[in-house]
Amino acid sequence: MYELALSGRGVVFVLVVLGLDVWALVKTWRGSASNARKIAWSAIIVLLPLLGLVIWALAGPRVAKPDLYDHEPP
Repeated sequence: MYELALSGRGVVFVLVVLGLDVWALVKTWRGSASNARKIAWSAIIVLLPLLGLVIWALAGPRVAKPDLYDHEPP
């Protein structure tokens, strides 16, 4: 079990998950949600690195469509 963690593939996997977690945290804090929601999502991402990332990707904050796309062109 520890062989995978100490191998090159294990290190790469950990670095990829860590990078994606940092990206998710940045996206969360740059969003327009309330601070309470940002703190809650941050806690989920930090406490459950891989599972929290998956949960955030599936149920996390969505980007609102700009009003530009709600109207027909002139």
